[in-house]
Order: sequence, then C-alpha cells, then structure tokens
Amino acid sequence: MERQVNNLNNSPLLNTYNKICCIVLFTVMSIFTLTAQQNPLQGNKKYTINSLTVSGEQSFNEKTVIAFTGLKIGDRIYIPGEKLSEITKKLWDQGLFSDIAFYVTNIIGDKVDLELNIVELPKIKDVTIVGIKKGKQKEIIKDNNLKPGVKITKNLITTTKNYIKKKYQEDGFLNTEVDISTKPFIDTLGVEFSKHLTVTINRNKKVKISSIEIEGNEELSDSKLKASMKDTKEKSFFRIWKRSKFTNSSFETDKELMLTKFRSNGFRDARILSDTIVEEDNKNITLKIKVEEGRKYYFGDINFIGNSVYTNRQLRSVLGIGEGSTYNGVLLQERIENVADPEANDLTNLYQKELKDVIEKTKDNNRLTLTLALSYGSQEELIKTIKEISLKVKNNLISPENIDKSVINNHLYDHYLPDVDLLIRTSGEQRISNFLLWEIAYAELFFTDILWPDFNNENLFEAILNYQNRERRFGKTSDQLK
Repeated sequence: MERQVNNLNNSPLLNTYNKICCIVLFTVMSIFTLTAQQNPLQGNKKYTINSLTVSGEQSFNEKTVIAFTGLKIGDRIYIPGEKLSEITKKLWDQGLFSDIAFYVTNIIGDKVDLELNIVELPKIKDVTIVGIKKGKQKEIIKDNNLKPGVKITKNLITTTKNYIKKKYQEDGFLNTEVDISTKPFIDTLGVEFSKHLTVTINRNKKVKISSIEIEGNEELSDSKLKASMKDTKEKSFFRIWKRSKFTNSSFETDKELMLTKFRSNGFRDARILSDTIVEEDNKNITLKIKVEEGRKYYFGDINFIGNSVYTNRQLRSVLGIGEGSTYNGVLLQERIENVADPEANDLTNLYQKELKDVIEKTKDNNRLTLTLALSYGSQEELIKTIKEISLKVKNNLISPENIDKSVINNHLYDHYLPDVDLLIRTSGEQRISNFLLWEIAYAELFFTDILWPDFNNENLFEAILNYQNRERRFGKTSDQLK
C-alpha cells in the first residue's frame, strides 16, 4: 500500500499512480485520513527514511531534486509532519510544478520508503497569435518571452494578457479582449511533453470621447479647462489634427495640465476630486471630472532675504511680479528658475552669473588652507596683539592715529584668513567660549545639538542653507540695504 503524506495540488494534471490511500495537505500541520492496513502510520511518531525516490520529473535530475529537499537516507522525521510540509511549500514556491506529493510506499517497523511525485508545469511548444498583423505578433512574443521551452505559469498568462490590453488601450482600443488557450502536444511515446499556446486578440473598435463634463468650476470656464488638456479632447467634426481617442496615460498627464491651469490663475489649492468614465456604447465614452477650485490667491509683500550682491529693487525687476497681482505659481517658478530655457532672464541665472565669475577667478586654485587652533584663547590673542602694537608705538614704528582694523588684523594669529562668515557651535552649547572674539564681529552664528564627532556633510549643508536664508546687514538696517 502507498500513503500520500504531503501534497500541494493546483491542477488535475498527470497522476497515473494507483494510490489506495492518500493524505492531502491542507495546513502546515497536515490534516489527513487513513484506511486500515497491516502497518498503519502512527500519529506523533518519528520514522527513519529507508529510501527516497522521485517520480514524475521530466527535465529535472532525480539527485538534484532530492538534494533540493534536504532529505537524506537515515533522517528521522514525523510523517505526516512539519518537515515534509516545509519541503512541499519550498518546492511549490519555485513556480515550476503543478502538483507535488509525498507518498509512503512501504513501512517496516519505524523505517519508511518515501516517494516524491512532482508534476512539472507544461512548456511552450510553439505560439500562435490571432487577430493582429505578423509584425505586431513578433513584438508581443519578444516582449513577453513566449519562446519554446518556457514554462507556462499563471504569472506568464496574466502578465501577457495585461501587456497586450495596455498596449492596445494606449492606441485607443479601450475594450481590447485577450484570450490565451493551450493544447497538449503529445510525443511519439504518448506523453504530454509541452503545449501549443494560442493568443487570440480582439481589439474591438477604437473608443472616442463624445463629451467631457466638468463639475465644480466657478471662475474658470469649461472651455478654458478643456483647452488646457493637450491630448484628451472631445469628438468634433472640425477637429482634424487632434484625435478624440482616450488613453489612460494621456488622461493622467492632462489632469495635471488642468491643475496647472488653475494654479496659473491664482487657485493654488485646486484639486480634482474624482474622474469617471461612462460608457455610452462600445465606441463612445463620456468623461466626468469633478474639481474643487478653492480660494483665489494674490501676491502680497515680496521680500528677499540674504541678498548681499543685488538690491531688492534689482531682484524685483527680474522677478517681474507686483504686489496685488493674481498668484501664478507657474510664472513664479519660471521667474525663479525657468527650466525650459537655460538662458532665461531669471533669478537663478542672475546669481549663476556671479557664480561663474567666482569659478573663473578660482579655476587655478589647487590648495586648501587648514588651520588648527591648539590651546587657543581669543582673549589671550587680543592681549598679545595689544602688547605688540603698544611696543611698536613706543618704538615709533607706528603712530596711535594710524591704528585701525587692518593694523589689528595683521597682528592676529589668523591674519592670513578672511573674516568669518559663519560660526557653527555644536554640542547644544550656546556661547562663544572665548573663540575668535574679534574675527566673528559680523559672523552669523549657528547652534546645533549635534556632537562634534557626529557632525557630517548633511549637518554642514543644513547650516549653510540656514545661513543663506539670513539677511546680512553688517550694522545697517534692512531699509538701508534696499
């Protein structure tokens, strides 16, 4: 007698064994039934594997399959049990088989002979595509890897159908139908070795947009919103260049263009609440789009922070947007940085000209200056500076009237460095701690809780961005900088 102890079955393919008693795996813990016999399997008992064979394989070597299971002669396992369930699931997850089952073919004491029966998924013998031209057939076969020898899996069937439908829907055939069928190929020995694959495609008629209905717009008219969409157009006798076919990809793009139209007219909060396709017949649809305009915005005060190269008046002239004008987010972005025109007269290019000048002036620079402050104290440095200058006054090397900022700078330890623009204080401390008291007179201070050993590039960029958004006045007022 043979007992089937673990099984996963997906289709009623080849199963020619005369099994008197079988156990079908439904859960990891194996629910099973037995008929009476001489040496029945006893529950909750371990058995020793006396022999292990594989049947049903066509293209897989028996030793390879056994090695994959991890089972060996002499292993002690529960039958049925979790070990065989795990192996069955492991084999099933490979996506190569339509049926997997373990059978006990003999029991002597606590020794069992196991047989692993596997039914391989069928392979493609050849492919026939019906309903389209030969040139398109080759493209579908290539893109979906429908080659002889490829396993026919559920995933292959599903992805091929979806690919074909999407392909023709993008050409306006919204109601494309795809059917994939197989026919066994029997070899000379009468064994089913592969299958003929037939793909039948019915594109049906192209779907036209008979009308577009927009709900919820009050300020902007239907005609303006419809015109904002580039490829999604209503059917019209007078339209020659723009066809009224419907495609999902074009519609998604055109909805964004509609929102851009709202935003360029002050409705920066506008959104599309829903869109619905209503089929009138197999050739015509109606698009229903529900929108929410939101409130209309206007430009108020326009302030520039951190501008030290150009005055506010110069920047306003380039921006070209006045107080009280209708908010236009699209125009604002173009005036800040027009990505469509690299040579545009926008704020980004205005400052990039300065950057290019800096790059040109520093193109030959190939060194960095590293300054280490060891046992440094700024008060002691200033005392040293005062003493040195006093000595020079005493020796008539300099007169008191000629002492200015440059004289003091020349006597500092870091006289070869420019003034500090940004001082970063780490570790959560918010004090200067006797550091560069003279040099940071007009420096911007940035405090962070990050410890110095943990301070990285991102933290540095954060400090620089913070610095760039500050207004550096150097002792002046904001009005004096205008």
